[in-house]
Amino acid sequence: MRKRKNKSSLPTRMYYKNNAYYYVDKNNKWHRLGSNYIESILAYAERNSTNKPIITMGQLFDRYLAEIIPTKAPRTQEDNINSFKFLRLAFSDMMPAEISPQDIYAYMDAREAPVRANRDKALLSHVFKKAIRWGVIENNPCRDVESNPEKPRDRLVTQEEFWLVYDLCKNPTVKAAMKLAAITGLRQNKILSLHASHIKIDCIEIDSGKRGLKLSIERTEELNEALIEAKNIHTISSLYVLHTKKGKPYSSSGFKSMWKRTRDYALKNGLKESFTFHDLRAMAGSNTDNDDLLGHKNKSTFHRFYRRAPVKVLPVSIKK
Repeated sequence: MRKRKNKSSLPTRMYYKNNAYYYVDKNNKWHRLGSNYIESILAYAERNSTNKPIITMGQLFDRYLAEIIPTKAPRTQEDNINSFKFLRLAFSDMMPAEISPQDIYAYMDAREAPVRANRDKALLSHVFKKAIRWGVIENNPCRDVESNPEKPRDRLVTQEEFWLVYDLCKNPTVKAAMKLAAITGLRQNKILSLHASHIKIDCIEIDSGKRGLKLSIERTEELNEALIEAKNIHTISSLYVLHTKKGKPYSSSGFKSMWKRTRDYALKNGLKESFTFHDLRAMAGSNTDNDDLLGHKNKSTFHRFYRRAPVKVLPVSIKK
């Protein structure tokens, strides 16, 4: 096939045309994958799941996309696919064995977002680990590459700020999600995927994700109110706690758009400092003494990234 002129971050034989993504087979037949980028990438991966000789990084990315990405959590899939946009631009035409630590450093230096560059490097390292297993290369060039320094986020949302945004919000789905996040500390993707099977008589039972704990969240009066609030948004019934008018769960990108509109409106009407929806998870972590609430097996993760309130201590007495 001729070399593409645009959208070079797309995999081989995948094209964007008329507001949709297509796969072009060897007979030059166009197959519509969809209009959503993430869903189209996953559909592309299904069509390219057969083992083919790997010569370029682009082909290595394709095999990883087909075999490894589908085994990951939905949010991780989305993050990885977005990272591949940048990794493909830099490395697709290179041979895996030719890539050096200096090439990876050059990529990270050129990436304008240092933290995202670290995530890209972590993904690239995992790609190389799989390449070693598949017999493509013998060494992982990411092994000797240092990550960029990261400072843990310290934005702590106060209850006053929470209720200001909540009261200004005109979207009932966002309001219900805000309450669920602030009360339970669940991640956005877990809230959007809350299902009837998770809701028990006296608790919510759910896997916290990312190799964390399985949680049994007690159904307190406030949590019950939040669940009722979510149920009363639409008259149509659904197996999902938060759902569209058609009973389907919200996509991560769709919810992000709703949250952005809510936050931006609040910033114009009294909110002094912006915060992310994910900051509500840290708000919950900072308002509890139970370091199991957020589902981390490693407690140091909880205390480093999510316990943002000052720690209260009793001063030492030196009275004579």
